[in-house]
Amino acid sequence: MKPDQDYLDAVTRCMMVFQHIEELLKQILTRYEALVYFRLKGYTYYNLKSKLHSIKDAPMGNLIRMLGTYLDDNSLIEQLKAIKKKRDQVAHRSLLIEVGEADDSHVFPMQTSELEDLYTSAEALFKSLVQRWRDFDENLNTIVAKQQEEDELD
Repeated sequence: MKPDQDYLDAVTRCMMVFQHIEELLKQILTRYEALVYFRLKGYTYYNLKSKLHSIKDAPMGNLIRMLGTYLDDNSLIEQLKAIKKKRDQVAHRSLLIEVGEADDSHVFPMQTSELEDLYTSAEALFKSLVQRWRDFDENLNTIVAKQQEEDELD
């Protein structure tokens, strides 16, 4: 059984939003690590390069775990873990039907409508992360401006 075009489109949309979430997590973590580095600079050594390398190469599960060290929001972390679990299902099982590895829906029982619902929830989570990123960036800019003022007074 070959999947229909709607199914393949839904899988593609899901995979795209999952990739957007993963890349945004990398950007957010990079910003957090830079903040730590600049706050510690002059006081102690902090190996930013190794932290950034770890972020760049981390799979989504590790990115979520890393983010948990900076956020006190268990709900968001649990949402990200749930999306990651669904992402793994879609990434590892959804195209088996297309490549002839499987010939029935028992291998990947998620239907097109379920994929569309998953896309909608993942997209909402992505938008929530973008808003958090903007809020954090505003706060960071305020911190940097304050630090610059203090440096000018010294």
